[in-house]
Amino acid sequence: MGGHAFLHHSNLATFVIDDGTVSIENPHWRDASVSADIIHEASTDLGLECRSQELVQWGSPHRTDCFTMLRTPIAGATHQEARRVRDHPDMTAGMNHFRDLDALYRH
Repeated sequence: MGGHAFLHHSNLATFVIDDGTVSIENPHWRDASVSADIIHEASTDLGLECRSQELVQWGSPHRTDCFTMLRTPIAGATHQEARRVRDHPDMTAGMNHFRDLDALYRH
């Protein structure tokens, strides 16, 4: 059936400019050498499928983090589906929404 992996990783390399510096604040010490695209390319090079990626702001107004779902290819599959990328502009609002729903429906 194959294996799956969920990664929570930096997306800070997205904000590296031509001179090699990071163009935004990095309050949580994200790694400037990692981005969603870099993880996608590396996983493909390793023979893995990058199924989905969600770009999120985590303690920053910028999308400095990414959630990636990887899997081993399905045996006998004739093609690989394209990765799905979701740009999540306000992770904090989403988390607050579900926290409020939990309080509303909890017994």
